[in-house]
Amino acid sequence: MAEENFYIGIQNPEEIRRYLLESSKEMITTLKRYEEFKKNRMEKAELVAKFNQIMKQINILSNRLKKQFPEAGIRVPTLNIKEEAKQGKAAEAKAKMPDKVERKKEALSEIEKLEEELRGIERKLNAI
Repeated sequence: MAEENFYIGIQNPEEIRRYLLESSKEMITTLKRYEEFKKNRMEKAELVAKFNQIMKQINILSNRLKKQFPEAGIRVPTLNIKEEAKQGKAAEAKAKMPDKVERKKEALSEIEKLEEELRGIERKLNAI
């Protein structure tokens, strides 16, 4: 037997196409949010790794410093240490800003692709 082609009529093809395009639009916005989430998770992991590395260095240097001091029964006030730590964090935050900009540029390429696809779907929706 020869293959027979069957055709089915679609009622309201414009409406169905509109629903499909709107679904595609929602899917792309979801993918865009997911990419941003992935980027944030990677940044967090990198920052935690840097933090752990810095804390190890601080502990090593602190132990070296303690060995250099003579033994004494006097305690150092902790207030000054906390203030210095806050100032150190602020300086470190300013120093790592260029790294964030470079990572954002890399992540933007994927987001820009999704946004361009989203604009195309919106143009098709407006054409209907």
